[in-house]
Formats: sequence, structure tokens, C-alpha cells
Amino acid sequence: QGAIQQIGSAVEIYRRPGSIQVAGFVGSPRMNLLEGKLDPQSGIFSAGRLKLDLAALLGQPLAHMAANALTIGIRPEDLQPAAGSEGFIRGEVELVEDIGSDRFLHVLCDGVELIARAGKDVALKGGDVVDLAVGPNALHLFQAGKRVELRPS
Repeated sequence: QGAIQQIGSAVEIYRRPGSIQVAGFVGSPRMNLLEGKLDPQSGIFSAGRLKLDLAALLGQPLAHMAANALTIGIRPEDLQPAAGSEGFIRGEVELVEDIGSDRFLHVLCDGVELIARAGKDVALKGGDVVDLAVGPNALHLFQAGKRVELRPS
């Protein structure tokens, strides 16, 4: 609609999108966006049936984010297959998209489809259960459509 959404270098915009609109527009495949609510006491984020322990992953209380709806963004390349104890999310592989240098996994996690990037040597197929890991610095948090910065611990 002719409005500038964010100004910065391509790398800055990719690494720190200022809004959900920018986050969904920049990158291929597009960023996984999970819309839900955060429980103020437990720090558990719920997107439908999917439950994620954000407080444990981020290592800090998140009660200040619990007042409004929260959207979590995770780029596919930041969501990687992991050993069970290192996994943050578990799901069933629906589709493996092999593009030669990489494989993109379409994973159904408690009713939410996520796309994860796996190396070309990862041997997964449709129907396999996979644990996915993400680092705390790879999460993008949005409220009211705008980026939310974490408070220093």
C-alpha cells in the first residue's frame, strides 16, 4: 500500500525483521510463524495444540509478554533435526523436499506445519518422527505485528 515497512541492509532486514509482514516476505522458504499465547506463570507458549517451553529455551521469565497474543518466527535454516534430548519441538515428517544441496522437511507438530532445513545427508522420509532444535538467538518474537526485543537477563 505504498508504506515503507523497514529500512536497512538486506542482511539487517533478514536477521532482524521489524514486523511480521517483513518476516514473512524476506527469505525462501518463508519464515515459520506461530501465532499463540504465552502463559505468564509457566512461560509455555501455546499455538493450538502445540506447546513450547519458551522460558526454558530463552532462560528468562517472560511474564511481560503474556498480556497479548504472541507470534514466534523461526527461519527454516534455524530449525534443525536434533538428537531427542536436544530437541525443542517434535513432529512427524510429512514431506521431504530435496533440492540437491539441502533438504527441506515439512514437519507436522501437534497440528502446526513447520519447515526445517536439513543437510543433504539427513536420511528422513515421510512418516518419520523427528526432533527439531532451535537456538534461543534464532527466535523472532512479535506482538501486535511488531518485533519485540527480549529484556536483558
